Amino acid sequence: MIQKETTEGFDYWIFDTGGEPRVQNIQRGGIWLRPEDEPLGVVVYIIVDDIEATLKKVTELGGDVVTPKTRQGPAFKAYFTDPDGNLFGLWEE
Repeated sequence: MIQKETTEGFDYWIFDTGGEPRVQNIQRGGIWLRPEDEPLGVVVYIIVDDIEATLKKVTELGGDVVTPKTRQGPAFKAYFTDPDGNLFGLWEE
């Protein structure tokens, strides 16, 4: 199933397998266009219980916070790079 949604002026599409998740809430994914001023690429999001604690661990291990915890609809997101410069997203519901 694919469902189009809009939040904060951005369209995005949610994909849901409709099946039983292997882990709670891990049966779906999403896709959206990145803003024109951002580089092209894929961002892998990691679902976490506590974004702030995760970002603290990221910096302790040599990564850099790109965007701190930010509200995204009913959830929160943040971005960081690992020591090699790869961009990742964090997601907290």
